[in-house]
Amino acid sequence: MAPIGARELLDGVRVRRHTLPTLSSVALEVWKLTRDQKYDFGAVAGLLRREQRLAGRVLGLAQSPRFHCPIPPTSIEDAVRRLGGSTIGDLVLETAVTMSVLHAPGFEAVVDEVRHHTLVVSQLSVEVARARGSDVGHAFIVGLLHGVGAVYLLLVAGDEARASQRPLPRLGDLRTDLSRGNATAGAFLAEHWGLPLPVVRAIGAQDTEDLSDLGATLRVAKYLAQHHARCPNPIALPTLRVPLEQDVGQLSVRARIRLVEMARGLRCGEQPERKVS
Repeated sequence: MAPIGARELLDGVRVRRHTLPTLSSVALEVWKLTRDQKYDFGAVAGLLRREQRLAGRVLGLAQSPRFHCPIPPTSIEDAVRRLGGSTIGDLVLETAVTMSVLHAPGFEAVVDEVRHHTLVVSQLSVEVARARGSDVGHAFIVGLLHGVGAVYLLLVAGDEARASQRPLPRLGDLRTDLSRGNATAGAFLAEHWGLPLPVVRAIGAQDTEDLSDLGATLRVAKYLAQHHARCPNPIALPTLRVPLEQDVGQLSVRARIRLVEMARGLRCGEQPERKVS
């Protein structure tokens, strides 16, 4: 039988022959609430208590050396107050994506590499947005989700192979199709999850002439991840049709130096440690 190609994979997505990954509604609501600097701490903690497994994972991460809390938080309420709005919102979303979205049986090793890459890009996206004077509100989530389409296509490829009693395809045979289909499948999922339209558009326009602030932010963050953090995306690197120099040229020399130094200080899959008072 012929190998599974991009068209077949995307058709499998569009006609919903496969179960779509579920992104926790609690995580999305927490993320949305914490975009407002005047958010209600109690409301966020209350939402997280509705999903104990997610809350437990978030609390465990909040207690880790990554956040440098002088006294580690002892409850989810304590973690919400100590980490602060944008940090807790991003952490909850990151945890939910890792738990329920970035999975493809038979391709665990490469999915783990994608997870490492997206964590680096998500952090760099926030810093690039700040350096460009752009709204950072959507930068993290676009960086975090820019590769989910390719992971979902791997899941679909595995399902299609098993349903037709074909061997699981080799990653090398799928790489080009994953790269071609990543943006379309990712935007499809983002829209299905009800994410803001600018996020859907930025994810879906990764291999087009996307001139939006989010598009430029993502391009620069991916470049920094690949060339300075040495953390390339293993399966989805769409061609950049807009010259990267155009995006980088909008940054001051000082900002470029700071971003490169930050990227070089990142270990693939680890975000910079954050000090919490």
